[in-house]
Amino acid sequence: MKKMNWVAWVMLLCFLLPVQGEAVSITLFEDDFNDNSRDMKKWNLASAFSDGIGDYVHETDGKLIIAQNTTDDGGRVISAPIALQGNGLITLSRRTLVHYNRSMPNFRGTHMVTDENGNNIAGFSHFQFDYRSWIGFGIVTSIEPASVLIAPVWDEWFEEVLTLDPVTGLITYTANGNTTTYSGTPFDVTAIKLDFHSWGWQTGHYTYLDWVKVEQESTPCPTVSISLDETVSGVLESSCDSMNRSERYAKYYTLDMTEGSDVQIDLTSSSMDTYLFLMDSTGELLASDDDGGTGLNSRINHYLEPGRYTIEATTYNVETTGNFELVCKPMDQRYYVPVFKPDPAYWSGLGITNLSSTLSTNVTVTVYGQDGTVLATDAKTIASRGQDSFLVGTSLTSDGWIEVASNYKLAGLNFLGQYEGTTKNSYLADVPFIKTLSTSLIIPHVAQNEKWDTTVFLANPNGSAASVTLTYFDKSGTSSTPYTVTIPANGSKEIPTSLISGSTSIRGGSVTINSDQGLAAFAIYNNLKTGNYSNAGINAVDISD
Repeated sequence: MKKMNWVAWVMLLCFLLPVQGEAVSITLFEDDFNDNSRDMKKWNLASAFSDGIGDYVHETDGKLIIAQNTTDDGGRVISAPIALQGNGLITLSRRTLVHYNRSMPNFRGTHMVTDENGNNIAGFSHFQFDYRSWIGFGIVTSIEPASVLIAPVWDEWFEEVLTLDPVTGLITYTANGNTTTYSGTPFDVTAIKLDFHSWGWQTGHYTYLDWVKVEQESTPCPTVSISLDETVSGVLESSCDSMNRSERYAKYYTLDMTEGSDVQIDLTSSSMDTYLFLMDSTGELLASDDDGGTGLNSRINHYLEPGRYTIEATTYNVETTGNFELVCKPMDQRYYVPVFKPDPAYWSGLGITNLSSTLSTNVTVTVYGQDGTVLATDAKTIASRGQDSFLVGTSLTSDGWIEVASNYKLAGLNFLGQYEGTTKNSYLADVPFIKTLSTSLIIPHVAQNEKWDTTVFLANPNGSAASVTLTYFDKSGTSSTPYTVTIPANGSKEIPTSLISGSTSIRGGSVTINSDQGLAAFAIYNNLKTGNYSNAGINAVDISD
């Protein structure tokens, strides 16, 4: 089973305990010593007091052994820094077995707590709780014995708990149901280290550890619900700390997704350099951003499956307060139709279905000219799981292409109709919506001869021009001279196969399309010039893989 980190527990508890002020316990550090080798990310070796190298530490059979086999020295491990979360009560617990060589009775096994730089905390000149074979278990403030001690337990497993209150400085040590306390001084540190060692005047002593855990009490910050297409205003204050950036303040928001969607989250402020985090329901970090929005503002674009998500609004700089705005909205879904042909010879009609089962969607249809200029726009609202069909660009006279943008996913196509002479009868070709642009495509069949015409349509929905190379391959795989063309930003091209191949006697083969920008492509294949009625669309196939 995957272990949840402290952020995950806090997020889960935020959902279960939404009332601010009720403290919960967060696990900051733990080790069960089941790896059969020391976890070097958690523990570093050191000597106890003399010049030894601390090599009397090893992990085996699910326990950590700290032995003393050298006079005035012994095994010692120091943990990596353990980040604290505020000033809540700290609890250090472990399951321990202690053995001392009774023929060599002068033994001390020590559990010290320091700040991340190795300095003692809570006002102690030498803070520890230790085992002395001639004294017992207790808290000491120097090399000399403490005044309050607990009777020792040797060669038996027992649990011991040390609590430290950063606010009051009170320290409590419990072993085998017996407790001793010491009134230290308050302390303010961002991280602690554990320092375990065995030391004495003689040899043959050791300490076994079965597990170690460090926990801290924390008061979960309140969370506020936010919905898609909603803007909320907030104020960062010192009452709530960031869980992802130390020494920063934060606000938390929950977003419930009833169905999957691409979502854009914007955090903006005129007075702060913002920082944004997105987490799932278990607290796992999905995305983060500093300056992805405008200026120093933050933005996250992410696809979210149905479920609950938590958003953290915080800052880049430490201990910063100020006003902000948070916006969650579905990202526009964009679809491309590479061909638009106008009256009087043609017409274009779109059929669009909203794939959202719960939400209506706003659809914007834009017709671009071949030079990239906007020729026409139209807007529709389609109900959840609803459908609409309508003509576009009925008053236009220029060729181009169509872009369809929507809040939610769509399924759709363009009916491209070509009138039969002066009648209202039409030859139809259905052009499907293209979702993904590609830099490498193929038209798998073309023909250009006395019966058949094949025309390739290319759209460049990008902010800069695209350089495109088209190559015809005949049935034997022999290629023609490549044909190159430049398509303006947001522009399009209509290219007969005769130009690409340099021939009007093409009977089969394919055309490859390679571009330095992602394109949408399609071909129309017909025999209308002979008086027949075939007018078919051919999808361009993405071969970029």
